[in-house]
Amino acid sequence: MSSNSIWNKVKAMLGNRCPRCHRGKFWEHGNPYVNLFFRGGRMNEVCDKCGFKYEMESGFWYGGMYVSYAINVAILIGGALFTELFFEDLGVWEEAGLISGVMILLIPITFYFSRLVWINFFVKYDPSKWENVPNNSGANQT
Repeated sequence: MSSNSIWNKVKAMLGNRCPRCHRGKFWEHGNPYVNLFFRGGRMNEVCDKCGFKYEMESGFWYGGMYVSYAINVAILIGGALFTELFFEDLGVWEEAGLISGVMILLIPITFYFSRLVWINFFVKYDPSKWENVPNNSGANQT
């Protein structure tokens, strides 16, 4: 996989885009907090641009929990290093409370991106899928 294709995948994930065509929206709303708290964490069932079905099989999203776990471990380690370097006066319990609070505040973001990362492991970008779908004109590209 070339660095250009990896960069395209990263841009698609950050932009809430379909992993196959990079045009349609994956989540109903682009803001993780709005999407989780006001829309019930709903994601689109299929891509409105290429017709790709996001839940490829029953239980597919269980793997997203592993991605979420990895993201939270990275936040934990980064938070521990940050507090050790910049808040030397904090005790262990204060550090743990601060890091836990940040992790709780970031739950919508980790949930949002864990599914995007998970599905992008399995779905290859295919620009021809966008071009071959009827009723897709350049006027409604987002």
